Amino acid sequence: MANDVSPEGLASQVPSDSDWQQRLDQLEMTCAYQQDTIETLNRTVGQQHQQLQLLQKQINILSDAFKSIKEEQTGLAGLKDLKDEAPPPHY
Repeated sequence: MANDVSPEGLASQVPSDSDWQQRLDQLEMTCAYQQDTIETLNRTVGQQHQQLQLLQKQINILSDAFKSIKEEQTGLAGLKDLKDEAPPPHY
């Protein structure tokens, strides 16, 4: 005989209803855990996005401040240093 499996042997290979229920319960728990993880990650990404926006604003403010300081220094560099000038005639 090519097929030596008896009907009783086939029945032992088919999962029972309780086996299916255990597998279904495990899948539901896994799905619930994954949904919670996804929600947590979404909240974290949202918070990080807000933090990045705030940091970008702060960088822009600092960049503008540095530019204005540099412009002031460049403007002052064009002026003569008072100690290099000759004293006034009445001095």
